[in-house]
Amino acid sequence: TACTSLGDPFIIPPDKKRLTGLQRSLAANRHSDHVAIVNAFQQWEGARYSGGELGEQRVCDQKSLSMPIMRLSSDAAQQMKTILLNSDFPEESVTPVKMNFRGPCQYLDILTTLLVLGLYPNVCYHKEKRKVLTMESKAALVHKSSVNCTNFVTAFPSPFFVFGEKIRTRAVSCKQMTMVSPIQLLLFGARKVVWQEGAVVLDDWLCLKMDFDVAAQVLALRPALEALLVRMCINPENVNSPDESDLQVIEIVRLLSQ
Repeated sequence: TACTSLGDPFIIPPDKKRLTGLQRSLAANRHSDHVAIVNAFQQWEGARYSGGELGEQRVCDQKSLSMPIMRLSSDAAQQMKTILLNSDFPEESVTPVKMNFRGPCQYLDILTTLLVLGLYPNVCYHKEKRKVLTMESKAALVHKSSVNCTNFVTAFPSPFFVFGEKIRTRAVSCKQMTMVSPIQLLLFGARKVVWQEGAVVLDDWLCLKMDFDVAAQVLALRPALEALLVRMCINPENVNSPDESDLQVIEIVRLLSQ
């Protein structure tokens, strides 16, 4: 979040106009600009602590990263950590975790689910190549700085994405995109959900071919999740010691986020 709010961490060569293959590979198999940024940040941070300025410069050169943006992002993250600690959140709850970008990773699964919560209603549906539809089926494009930008026919594992912002130049483009699943959208990405003509319809425009009972059970989790979030914000000191019912809710969200 710090990186995306402060500027583009990736330097795009003037003659390319798009991310390099090496930069795109940072997203692993997640089809996510946010995951790519987290991966780049962890590599940069590790090099900074182990090799000092020379180490971070080496990683920035290899991955074509903006060192000023990475440093500003690190400072912003530290400021956010200080704010949370001053709000009585325990130290353990703000300790960085090591993400696994080479295989399954529950932290990246949860990160993607929380992005739906944080970025809604910025949801789009991939049609073909760079074309997407945003809220109320308005046409837009995948931004050229996205790891998901391609002029080739591409079938993503899921056609649904959340995005950070819209950029308007000659056309409207969606920037900072992360692929999400229908389940994640049901959990956090819709204000209105109805059953209509054999489909689950989110906010009157996203149609999901999903069993009614499955959708109903996922939606039934929402009150429990909202109550959990409220309790943890009111009593942040209890974040690391949830009760049995809270643990069950957390475990279900972890499983559904896979």
